[in-house]
Amino acid sequence: MIAAPPFTTYSTMSEALVPAEQWPELYASLQALKGHVQEYPGCQRFDVFVRVEDEGDTLVHCYTTWDTPGQLEVFLERGYTFERLLADIGRGIDVRRSLVMEKVFLWLATPSVTAPHAPCSAIETSVALTCGTTVRPSSEPGSSSRS
Repeated sequence: MIAAPPFTTYSTMSEALVPAEQWPELYASLQALKGHVQEYPGCQRFDVFVRVEDEGDTLVHCYTTWDTPGQLEVFLERGYTFERLLADIGRGIDVRRSLVMEKVFLWLATPSVTAPHAPCSAIETSVALTCGTTVRPSSEPGSSSRS
């Protein structure tokens, strides 16, 4: 087993419930925001996950990931954040919650997991190695087999 030292990134997560009639405008604005934010120094990722609720409103999770805590701080203090975008669009879209988090992960490689993006998570790999089993990529996306 090859183990790399822990690698840490710094992220934000914001959650908002967007009324169905406002989703098209917000969607277009989010595309522009992604392009803008990814130009900031240290920005690794800008991800948006959505789920349409039973009433037709859209639950939005917006994540940004940064190289250093300092870059994240500057973005939060002076950058054009998801929260600022919602305030500019207005009309009562409020952020339900916002979090600042550290992402800590460890990349583990075994001879049986040779693909750089094997269809198993680092947690599955870690658990499998701890339990003395081997994780082998399956032909099905998102699944793995253990032996």
